[in-house]
Amino acid sequence: MKGTVLVAMSGGIDSAMTALLLREQGYQVTGLHMHFVPPLPGVLTQLQQLSAFLGLEILRYDAHIQFRDEVIWYMVDMHSEGRTPSLCARCNPKLKWKVLNACARSRNIDRIATGHYIRLQEESGIVRLYRAVDERKDQSYYLWGLQQDVLQKALCPLGHYTKEQVKAMALERGLGFLVKEKESVGLCFAQGRSYEEILCQETPPGHAGRQPGTVVDAAGKPVGKHKGYLSYTIGQKKDLDLYQPEKWCVSQIDAGKNELQVAPWQELYKYRFILSDYCFADPRELFALSNITTRVRGFGLNPGGYAQFEALPDGRLSVTLQEPAWAIAKGQPAVFYSGDRLLGGGLVDEVEA
Repeated sequence: MKGTVLVAMSGGIDSAMTALLLREQGYQVTGLHMHFVPPLPGVLTQLQQLSAFLGLEILRYDAHIQFRDEVIWYMVDMHSEGRTPSLCARCNPKLKWKVLNACARSRNIDRIATGHYIRLQEESGIVRLYRAVDERKDQSYYLWGLQQDVLQKALCPLGHYTKEQVKAMALERGLGFLVKEKESVGLCFAQGRSYEEILCQETPPGHAGRQPGTVVDAAGKPVGKHKGYLSYTIGQKKDLDLYQPEKWCVSQIDAGKNELQVAPWQELYKYRFILSDYCFADPRELFALSNITTRVRGFGLNPGGYAQFEALPDGRLSVTLQEPAWAIAKGQPAVFYSGDRLLGGGLVDEVEA
């Protein structure tokens, strides 16, 4: 036997196949289901079914208070400042993997594992992240904040397969009841609610960001109205009540004035931004490598070309792109790669021309 492993299990096909593949590799597997909101009855039934089918214990961990403190309040605070957070990039290092690691330690379990689509590889004593084989499912963009104390114990077997291969293997092993399930998309805790609905539920009706405000152009001239800056992010066209027919996009958010600035979409391409709260496996690589690519959005519209870095006196990093990125939003992650190898990432603090 290779040892013991604690697998984060949602009740879906990816975490179930992770547990099954690791058991086939010789690990003694225990499951852990973390719930951030009260779990739906169907989820608990599915977990019980999986526990019986796989013949493994699935522990439950109530993380709703930690989730509120680390993720929900963070979401509210960031939007209140006119920024656009990535909740998955926050939750993974601050909560999900942290809880998984702590629970493994408390039970003297050797390793931890998730159903994320990433590849892990040890290089000179450092565990590095690589993009998944399946580019459509790759989740490295959300995992740049993981530290070595977690990565040294981590296993992510699905990163070496495509989603279709995982489904095929599940069918071969009798997990057809999961393959037929509709795959969840969006926020794992939403339970049918939209992002905007969640944000409004977590902020009081009197919050300044929920009050109607003015939309202006680059010269400060009023060109329309909006329903409250909390409901907007950079690049958004929807829900703007503009006086002119042009479909302009949100280009800046002024939380202090409850004011949005709009511009033609072409003007949202930017070459430079400032990075803070960053985490890199080896920061020296930023100044030694010439082939660093950038991902500033979860999907689509990421810039081509390479990035250059400059260390600023205040500890932040200035990033200059060879080709511009569209609709860079303050608070969003910017993540960097050399080929398929993840170098690290951080949060966009300022956006420059």
